Amino acid sequence: MAIRIHTVARTTLSAVTPELLRDAIASRLPTIAARFPASDEDTAAQVLAQLRVEAEGSGFEEWSITYAPTSRPIGLQRLVGKTWENDRRALFDEATSLEDAELGKRLRSLLTEAREGVVFELSDRDSHGIALSVAISAAAALAKASDGLLRVDGEGWFEVQGKDLAVVLSLK
Repeated sequence: MAIRIHTVARTTLSAVTPELLRDAIASRLPTIAARFPASDEDTAAQVLAQLRVEAEGSGFEEWSITYAPTSRPIGLQRLVGKTWENDRRALFDEATSLEDAELGKRLRSLLTEAREGVVFELSDRDSHGIALSVAISAAAALAKASDGLLRVDGEGWFEVQGKDLAVVLSLK
């Protein structure tokens, strides 16, 4: 099943550059790859040797992350304005339906404060390989840069702690 990874940003990500994101992914990838083991044979070291982040236009709107010569790039899209509102509403509705009322309140508060988001979409095949760790490392880097959280379909909500993640809410 394809999965989406969301970064919910409290502050703007407009100052993030492809180079900064690439460096941030590189610093986190070994730790994240250990947490989310891949079913393919690519290792974090192999990925880091070929890792590129490229803008699809001017500014930070749509970027791609290339991590291996034969892989499809991972796309990421920065959501602001009305596009962010639609995504934020879906995440807000999910937080409203949580059994843990206090946690739901915390997530809704974050979503109310959030200025923008970033979404990564991975195919079913990519969601079981090293691409998952690459995308989560990128989402974590963006969450750290924006005092935000990240959400991984089928896994949960996470906050960044150094180069690792702490579970805020498990969706397993």
